[in-house]
Amino acid sequence: MECNSNEFEMFEDMRVYVERNGRSYNYLPSVDKLNKEREEALIKEELNRIADNDAAKTKTVTKEKEERDGLEKLQQKRLVAIRQHMKEVDECK
Repeated sequence: MECNSNEFEMFEDMRVYVERNGRSYNYLPSVDKLNKEREEALIKEELNRIADNDAAKTKTVTKEKEERDGLEKLQQKRLVAIRQHMKEVDECK
């Protein structure tokens, strides 16, 4: 290995020599491990998205039911008021 060239080229040449048979993974996680972690993260993200969608649907259904119940109560009060008014009209006749 030539030592006459600049320092950067010398280190780059040494790196190329060391990695000639493939990159060294003595301190880096393996590709399989990285892929497994990525897959687990994607699965977890998908499960969280599904749970959020289910929660949103449940919340929407609950809100619609509460609105419907409120309208039904108002209709019942209106029916009572109409019956009372009709009773008063009959008494006046």
